[in-house]
Amino acid sequence: MQSKTLYFNKTLFRKNLMRFWPLWGGASLAGSLAPLAMIMGILHNYKNLSEIAVPEMTCMFYEVLAKGVPILSLIYAVLCALAVWHYLYSARSVSLYHSLPFPRQGLFLTNFLSGMAMMLIPYVVVGILTVVASLLGGFLDPPGLLIIALGVIGLSFFYFTSATVVAFITGNSFALAGLYFIFHFLASALEYLLSMIMTGFYYGVEMAYSGLIEWLSPTIYLVRNVYADTQTHLEPFQASNGEMCNTLVVDSAYLANGHMIAIYALVGVALAAAAWLLYKNRRSESAGDVIAVGWMKPVFRYGVSVCAALSGGLLLYILLFQDFFEDMSGENFSAPLMALCMAVAGVLGFYIASMLLAKSFRVFRSNWKGAAIAAATAVILCGVAAVDPMGMERWVPEMDEILSVSVHQNRLLSVPSCSGNIEGPEALQKLLDVHQAILAEHGTPYQERGDTEYTSLNLFYNLKDGRTIQRMYTLAYSLSDTQVEGTAIQKLAALVTDPELQRTNIFVNGEENKNLTGGNVHSLYNLETNEYESISLTVEEAQTLESAIMRDIEAGHFGKSIYLPYDEYLDTAYNGEIELYYVYDSEVWGRDTSFAYVSISKYCTETLQALQDLGIVNETLVLETLKMEQVHQDAGFEDTSPYSYPESADYYYDGTEIMA
Repeated sequence: MQSKTLYFNKTLFRKNLMRFWPLWGGASLAGSLAPLAMIMGILHNYKNLSEIAVPEMTCMFYEVLAKGVPILSLIYAVLCALAVWHYLYSARSVSLYHSLPFPRQGLFLTNFLSGMAMMLIPYVVVGILTVVASLLGGFLDPPGLLIIALGVIGLSFFYFTSATVVAFITGNSFALAGLYFIFHFLASALEYLLSMIMTGFYYGVEMAYSGLIEWLSPTIYLVRNVYADTQTHLEPFQASNGEMCNTLVVDSAYLANGHMIAIYALVGVALAAAAWLLYKNRRSESAGDVIAVGWMKPVFRYGVSVCAALSGGLLLYILLFQDFFEDMSGENFSAPLMALCMAVAGVLGFYIASMLLAKSFRVFRSNWKGAAIAAATAVILCGVAAVDPMGMERWVPEMDEILSVSVHQNRLLSVPSCSGNIEGPEALQKLLDVHQAILAEHGTPYQERGDTEYTSLNLFYNLKDGRTIQRMYTLAYSLSDTQVEGTAIQKLAALVTDPELQRTNIFVNGEENKNLTGGNVHSLYNLETNEYESISLTVEEAQTLESAIMRDIEAGHFGKSIYLPYDEYLDTAYNGEIELYYVYDSEVWGRDTSFAYVSISKYCTETLQALQDLGIVNETLVLETLKMEQVHQDAGFEDTSPYSYPESADYYYDGTEIMA
């Protein structure tokens, strides 16, 4: 009778668990500390158990599954894989194991199950203790615990299979750890490096990390996209002072995007099949090799070369040439020098990979052709990036593509910035005109003058397709340039006084259905006491000032002082500030508050007139300019009080002067 072939060996399975008990035992002990602390806390506060809400605890457990388990499994899986596949990295051990009286299928299955058992034992221990804590605390949620258990099993399976695949690719234990972590983060790292290079080449393009291929970096993708969420409602209650308030009550918890764990678990099935194929065809003689699969060795050589060209080339350029080419234009990289740096780094990476594969330093003569290919590849990669084949630098969206635009315009020398949101077609067209003018003027040499200043413009386009595109520009200008029709700086000067932009710049919170409840006028200077004072506003006074501010906004008075020379700006802007208080209905907290802080200048004629009419600014209380504030600060530093004001309306506003 034909004998049966056994594909699972109990003795080897038991031996693996007993031999590596410090690994899974230590992990179990470390993991049990948290639920044990929870149990002790529950026993200590058993009288307050009724206050523990089941959905809130389930949400906390989901958060641990979403954020903690992927990171822990990433690290623990490579240790388990190294434990069960360690024999592949020694010629003596691999010969011994492969001479055992059962086939490779049996070795693979037994060791694979041993590794999975070591992966799951700590989670089982922690899970049992967590169930005990949940029973004692009265917050046991069986469906939630089932979801967590399935999530832990799926993540453990995926990470262990990925570590197993890498274990069969290499024949070296150190290479296993290195390649494992490289493969898990390679996609995100490459996208980040390419974004940095393109940011340096393209004027105004800020290629922030977008996560376009982040799904190839599972840990980052899971941590960023899987999260615990809740369904809530507001429940009214009476506070101790008798006022009715709302409290947020959690109705239920759920694991958002939890299906991604199931998808990665299915990917783990494919990885397990790939691992078996690699192990089935693995040569025992490959023990000790950095790459144990023959057809992967060229991939390794040129893959290391490309990664070295991107990372090492960027590092070399920054160290050697960045300071020579960095200027205020926002375009920092020289394509020829970047190509040179990338070629040098690419060749260096190619030779390092060749040394690792050959386990020898004598690789230069025999691999010069490959090094030349690596250098040419790096130069081509740099050239493709520099010529901007996708037109990122020249991109300006169409009006019908835009949902809204967030604008941040900033002056140097500590002059206040202008930030706001634009949605209306008229303001959007102004913005697009500015963007197109900036690109049209790019490349035209700017003639530096004695009054040259710099300003920056950051744009965040929120598009209807869900994308957010960022552009950042730095512009040189002089005061006369702001008056030249059609220039980018003239169009920008017109944009920052646009009513729609200034409304969101000043009333930044933007909540709807706000009710004005009062406010303050800060930093009024008392000529009699030589001290700063604040005046509280009644609701009626606050409404009067709010209406005056709105009239100044519609007239384009706000933002006009941004392009003044710095000294002239100090003579134009006032130190005093208007603060307005609002209450509004919040979907989350019920009743909430917000504030609007308004800084004014001599251009804000309506607001200045309202301050005079209300008697807030008078012969005693005045608004001082920023220049006069500096005079006060200098005088205070020298301890020459009492202060004395010069007899000039240029330094303060007391109702006698309003700029047209």
